Amino acid sequence: MGGLFFDFEAVRTESSDRDAPRRYNEEFRLFLTTKMPNPHYSPEVQVKISLVNFTVTQSGLEEQLLGATVELEMPELAEKKSELVVQSAAMNKQLFDIESSILKLLAESKGNILDDTNLIETLAQAKKTSNEVNIRMQEAEVTAIEVNKTSEEYRPVAKRASLLYFCLADMANVDPMYQCARGVPWGGFTLSIF
Repeated sequence: MGGLFFDFEAVRTESSDRDAPRRYNEEFRLFLTTKMPNPHYSPEVQVKISLVNFTVTQSGLEEQLLGATVELEMPELAEKKSELVVQSAAMNKQLFDIESSILKLLAESKGNILDDTNLIETLAQAKKTSNEVNIRMQEAEVTAIEVNKTSEEYRPVAKRASLLYFCLADMANVDPMYQCARGVPWGGFTLSIF
């Protein structure tokens, strides 16, 4: 296991007393990178660190290229897809807000909840709003299925481009002469679509 570790316990203050409290800045952060594809650390180290994996996978790149292809070939479809995501998030937030207000009113209710007219009116309005939101969500799901079906027509292009990228990246293993910047294949992909 390779890597660089920073031991906070080894940091000393001006005091030579080993039991004296150690001083450090609470805003101190240490970022380490490694070329290891899947580093393994002991459980003691795993508890103290946050491990972020930025590795590009073939399927992940394929999805990105599919999005880029659809955006270049059919910008209105890409726009519709992004609008669906925003609408879906807004509708889910609206449903969450309704549930939160109902729970708040129930928690604040004193005595018999059937006597609380404000709570009953809110429940009736929440039911009506919830039904409207659910209808809109069903319509959005149907539209999303149509958008995804149309997007899938470009899947072969994205799959081949992803495969080509990884072939180009692996060519450096054959001979270092074949190394290229990471952005070069992406630029070639964009130019080839036009």
